[in-house]
Amino acid sequence: MYLKCISIFLLTTMLLSTVAAQEKKPAPPKHFTMKDLTGIWLRDISMPGDNLGQRFQFSPNGQFVFYPGDDRDDLRTIFSIYGKYRLDTSYIYFTVLKKKIWDGDEIGAGEPLVGNIFEINTDKTREILIKNPHELDNGCVIEVVNANHIILNYTHYYKVAKKYLSEGDYYKFPK
Repeated sequence: MYLKCISIFLLTTMLLSTVAAQEKKPAPPKHFTMKDLTGIWLRDISMPGDNLGQRFQFSPNGQFVFYPGDDRDDLRTIFSIYGKYRLDTSYIYFTVLKKKIWDGDEIGAGEPLVGNIFEINTDKTREILIKNPHELDNGCVIEVVNANHIILNYTHYYKVAKKYLSEGDYYKFPK
């Protein structure tokens, strides 16, 4: 009888502790708002140098510009992508409205010090509107590390500016 009571007591204790553990909900992860995301985010490094490389620029009203990287990368034709974004808890969704491409077809030798074999020889760009723009099917997972560090689909981005810089280097969003 004594052994039976101890068994029931232990079983009850285990069940109650399991129920109590399930009722404890972890604190929800911090999610960014559009205001938090506003600014310029640089891929992989927290301090910009001469060339900003791959970066996002987010506005507080849901617009973005994506710069794929070094303007002199071997034969990279896309200069930037413009559109709208939407935040939904741990995801960011993009709608691409237009892209800016390098407008030239002359191929030249690349910069040896940069490591490029070829490059497109032009300073001209051209904007192309996307026909029938729509939100991309899959959102990017956005993980907040801290106020100046996020991870988008396993790629680290660091905030290097809280607002937009000069129009020469960055797209100026309409008001």
